[in-house]
Amino acid sequence: MKFLSTLALLGTAAATSLHLSISPSSSLLDLSTLPASTHATLSGPSGKRHRTPLRLDNSFVFTNLEEGEYLLDIHSRDHVFPSLRVDVLDPVSILPVHVEGDGVAAEKVQQQETVVVYLTHPSNKWDHLGAKIATSSAPLSSDAEVKLAVSALGKREFLEKRQGFDILSFFKNPMILMGVLSMGLVFGMPYLMDNSEFFKPSPSYPLLSLYHLLLPYSLVNGYADIEGSHFTVDEETKAEFAEMQKQGPLGGAGGSAGAAQAVQNFDLAGWMAGKSDSGAAKK
Repeated sequence: MKFLSTLALLGTAAATSLHLSISPSSSLLDLSTLPASTHATLSGPSGKRHRTPLRLDNSFVFTNLEEGEYLLDIHSRDHVFPSLRVDVLDPVSILPVHVEGDGVAAEKVQQQETVVVYLTHPSNKWDHLGAKIATSSAPLSSDAEVKLAVSALGKREFLEKRQGFDILSFFKNPMILMGVLSMGLVFGMPYLMDNSEFFKPSPSYPLLSLYHLLLPYSLVNGYADIEGSHFTVDEETKAEFAEMQKQGPLGGAGGSAGAAQAVQNFDLAGWMAGKSDSGAAKK
């Protein structure tokens, strides 16, 4: 009787186990740095919860798996690991059935999977199954072991690192570029206008200023060398250019004063109403 009871206990003790090991990754190269507090939990239906500590070989072992759907999490202080869904099934084995008269036994149905492990995420619905990473077709009453390996997804960052100063990103800022351009126009253009008479436009020759900007400075002084040809600008031509600038609206103080007076006397309301200066004069 004692021998039979011992055999019965051994039969009930044999059950499928889950062996989960940790493999190195880019965020966790040295597995020995894992703290001793690292552990794994297997949460199942009806409040079932199994907890196992980290072993010396950097693995976790869950024994005596029972039928149900479980969520496997690895809890670590410094690293983040993926969550796994473990489905433990108890399929009904269909044995060959012999029917009298045919002399042939029915084909045996393919044995179903008893343990299936999926990748999952806490934000996903429970019905949404991820990638299947491990399976087992051994009966739950056997001493089979389901082996799989996972690696760390990344390292936990509790404090955000302050970004250092980057001179290149500073000058790439559109506001800084606009400010530099504005300062160049404010401080550079008056200097250019004061040191070059030919920057001033002429009403008779609208492209005169652009023409002089394209020519070398030696042309302004009366001598230039363009594509190997030497030519000179006589004094009479230079005098004509100066005279045209004086007669233009922007050439002298009188022209500037006249333009300012015209702006002050402009009737904006009359212009918007469609009135003209000639009609106002007739009235």
